[in-house]
Amino acid sequence: MRIIEDPRSYALLMAILASFLTPFVASSINVALPSLGSELGMDPFILSLVPTIYLFAVAVLLIPMGRLADIYGRRRIFQFGIILFTVSSVFAGFSISAEMLLFFRIIQGVGVL
Repeated sequence: MRIIEDPRSYALLMAILASFLTPFVASSINVALPSLGSELGMDPFILSLVPTIYLFAVAVLLIPMGRLADIYGRRRIFQFGIILFTVSSVFAGFSISAEMLLFFRIIQGVGVL
């Protein structure tokens, strides 16, 4: 049994939660940058790519992902994106190198669309 029975209210709640992810993930990483830099031995330039590469992936793929949603359906692409974002967030949290972290930040950017 769902807490929210009305499908429109449920869809609205999911849209609100998903739209919260983009600015939260984009800005929350900034708090961890000093720790990430020292833990992974990243120089300042590579460290600056951590938040930037995520936003770059979002900006570049916004229109193509919209087209994919038109072709395959918004719901299917939305669900795929949430799963992709969640999995990439877990792997990004366990990154052991700067390259691995940057790769999963790109995948996060793809998944948040």
